Formats: sequence, C-alpha cells, structure tokens
Amino acid sequence: MGRNTVGKLSSLGTKPSLGPLETQVMEIIWNNDEVTIRDVYDTLRQERDLAYTTIMTVVHNLHHKGLLRQRVDGNTHYYTASQSRSQFVSSRVGELLDILLEDFTEPAVAHLVERFSKTDSAQLAELERIIAERRKVQKKE
Repeated sequence: MGRNTVGKLSSLGTKPSLGPLETQVMEIIWNNDEVTIRDVYDTLRQERDLAYTTIMTVVHNLHHKGLLRQRVDGNTHYYTASQSRSQFVSSRVGELLDILLEDFTEPAVAHLVERFSKTDSAQLAELERIIAERRKVQKKE
C-alpha cells in the first residue's frame, strides 16, 4: 500500500457523516413526518440534559449538510429528512465500499468473501450467483 492510499483511510467518504447527537436527532426526524426544533428538544430532554440552543445548532448543521429540508410557516421552522434512513445508510455504505474497492481491492474483496464464508453459506452462494449473472451481462456487451 502506497503512502497516498494509506492517507485515504483517515477520511473515507465525502458525504456528511453523523456524530452521536446528530444521529439521535436524525432518528427522531426519521421517526416523524415533520418536526420543529422544539419537538426534537422535547424528545431528547427525556433522555439527556441539553440546551435548546444545542439542538437548534445541530438541526441547522444537519440542514446545511443537506440532510434536512426546511419549511417556514410564520415564525415556525419545520424540518423533514431529505432522504429516508435506509437511503442514507445505503448511500454511505455504497460510497465507502466504492472507495475501499477502488483503493484497497484485494483486501476488501478477500474480507467480504471470508466474512460470507464464515457467517452464512447462503450469502456466499448469493455472491457467486451475482458474479455469474454479471459475467453473463459482460459477455453480451
């Protein structure tokens, strides 16, 4: 592994990652259609002692990261998630796998195969099926 590829391990991915409080806020928003900062604050205050301004800052940061949409009605700001939880996770996993497979192909593939071999033979069989299917498509092209 060259020096440039090792350096990439420290900053995998370009999409916004979530800190612990951001994750809690997003979970609240994913579990509701539309929320205000007060809604998030009231929910989190049941578990933790946090300042309203802290929650306001976190929600604004998530909005600036593009993870939340904002709707204003009078003096009230309403927030919704710009993507579902599963879309967010899929996007992050896809980006990380792309980086790993581009810069660390052999160890990444070896680890996946080893992991599938240990956990579930059905997963390994599914991986083999997908590979065979892709090879058929490539031959046709």
